[in-house]
Amino acid sequence: MKDILEFTSIDMKEYECIATKTVPSSAMVFEGHFPGMSILPGVYHIGFAYEVSRELLLSLGYASVELIGILKFNFRKMILPDQIITIRTSLIKESNNKWELLCSNHVEGELVSSGVLMFQEQPHEKEVRHCITLHSSEMLKSGVDEVCAKIPNRFPILHVDGILSILPEKEIRTIKNISANDYVFWGQEPGSHFPEYMLLEVFAQSAGTLFMQDRDGLPLLGTIRGAIFANRTYPGEQLTINVTTSRVFSDKCIVSGTIETDNKRILELDSLIFALKAYE
Repeated sequence: MKDILEFTSIDMKEYECIATKTVPSSAMVFEGHFPGMSILPGVYHIGFAYEVSRELLLSLGYASVELIGILKFNFRKMILPDQIITIRTSLIKESNNKWELLCSNHVEGELVSSGVLMFQEQPHEKEVRHCITLHSSEMLKSGVDEVCAKIPNRFPILHVDGILSILPEKEIRTIKNISANDYVFWGQEPGSHFPEYMLLEVFAQSAGTLFMQDRDGLPLLGTIRGAIFANRTYPGEQLTINVTTSRVFSDKCIVSGTIETDNKRILELDSLIFALKAYE
């Protein structure tokens, strides 16, 4: 995944950073995300903003920071392969070693996504974990085949390993086993944690599995509000994803929920909005 997050150029200004990049059609991320349709996963909009924000904070003398939340992030348009993407980020608030950065992504001068990311000084040393597969004590209601029947995600971008329980149109509980072989760790240093913004992809796929029970089309991210990254997660841990619907329409769904392990909360999410796009 590291190659996707490399930039063609970075222009650093006072309290602002502007970077450009492209994601080539050969990038493996396109192989498993809506195969045959070549749409960049929405969470990479956040990933680009995250990386450029870190560069800006580093230039300001903050060498060790971590993403702790997303106030709001809006997705307006899709990013396609080989497009030139311009990422802009600026520091808008600083208080008690916490920072808020306004971020936006543009293609050919047109805004495609934007939002506010929250960072804080990293309070802990990097932990090194061993890869030990954990298994839920609960019986799975459905396996990965049932998940694949509902959402158009495949290896290496499929992040739901099974369904624990589901109440159609209302709630779902799924699992994700964090493995050192996950695509997100390719090219990363040993001991790296699962990227915070990729937890939103895990959550979105779980929510999509619920939303797409009796629907056809592409579930696309619309808006994320109030994401809090409470703890890090590492290879060898098993995540339980809890999704509850707030409102459900024929072509849109609003959900909230959490991601947890056996002994800690990883993510809290106030709301995520899906919009359903018809197959073309």
